[in-house]
Amino acid sequence: MALFSVTDIDSDVLAELLLEFGERREAAELLILELEQDTANVSKLNALFREIHTIKGNLGLVGVTPPVLMLQKLEDLLHLIRSGDLKFEPLVGDITLLLVDRCANFLDECAIKSTVEYDKDLYNLVAKRIEAVRHAPDEAKKDVMYQALAILDPQTEFAEQVEAPDVSESVESVSQLTSEDADLLYMLNIAEQTQYRATFWQGKLERVLQMVLELNKLAGKPVVPSQLVAAVCAHDIAMGFLPIEMLTKTSKLSEIEKPRMQSHVRLAAELLSYYPKYEQARLIVTHHHEHFDGGGYPAGLSRSQITPGAQILAIAHTFEAITHGYSRDSNRKRPLMRAVMELSRFAGQQFDPMWVEHFLVLTRQKQMEPMKSELT
Repeated sequence: MALFSVTDIDSDVLAELLLEFGERREAAELLILELEQDTANVSKLNALFREIHTIKGNLGLVGVTPPVLMLQKLEDLLHLIRSGDLKFEPLVGDITLLLVDRCANFLDECAIKSTVEYDKDLYNLVAKRIEAVRHAPDEAKKDVMYQALAILDPQTEFAEQVEAPDVSESVESVSQLTSEDADLLYMLNIAEQTQYRATFWQGKLERVLQMVLELNKLAGKPVVPSQLVAAVCAHDIAMGFLPIEMLTKTSKLSEIEKPRMQSHVRLAAELLSYYPKYEQARLIVTHHHEHFDGGGYPAGLSRSQITPGAQILAIAHTFEAITHGYSRDSNRKRPLMRAVMELSRFAGQQFDPMWVEHFLVLTRQKQMEPMKSELT
């Protein structure tokens, strides 16, 4: 580990740097999201390059030098894309997000400490891996970028590394709920089989159940837990009936395929309609693709028209989709901060801001758990 002294930097200058960094970071995050929807947008790519260049320049100008080499190599990588020698893709976005996040954490420590400890070897290794992309054969460039990503975020996993189901406190409560309800146990047993429908679905059911139950608990249990479990199970059962080539398609869905994909909402609701006691669950699956601003489907509902359980399920599914590998570019687990950024960005649009805030609180609690265990 290396030490960086903050004492030679004027406090007002540092405060101004932090303020501008926050603005540049926000702009860069938005540009990444936009570029992933339009990878050939030259003006957006140039704008992202300028944001990273400015962040790097500001850090160097003030004397906050440890992250500068990594940012320089990132700038070189973006220049490679601008010159047409490399394609912009979500993997590049993830590397950029993680590098900027490293800078943010470093600056946060500079704001409260006179001396900051950082992993110089890791910083240099990241810089070398990103630099190696420039010299790697075209067919190996993506693998080298994966290596850089794995160094920045060791918890990033790839499709070959299938996770075992996460047995947690929340999942144990599912066992308790199903032990008291034969119908719910039946739905759970069927839903568990759908996890073998696609490689990247393995462990998904347990993770989503854990997320929805923990979010619900954090909010004071506004939704009956068994209704959430029934909704999650019915959703996965309905998804399991979709054609496998559609579920694993790496390109965008066609105009013919979109309504077929959306039909899982109707099918899940119909399955639950046979169980009058799960009327709330039926509403949850019916509403879970509705958006807070009214832009969702099938009915274009908005705000309080959307049942709370559907808001919970929408967040849990989005989090799962981002972090556990069914992004369209590759079946890989993506950084936690990617999910935090995207959910935060779409608060007030796709998601209810109140539920996004609950999600952020839950995420912070999860991040603190390893630290607490180390201290005890």
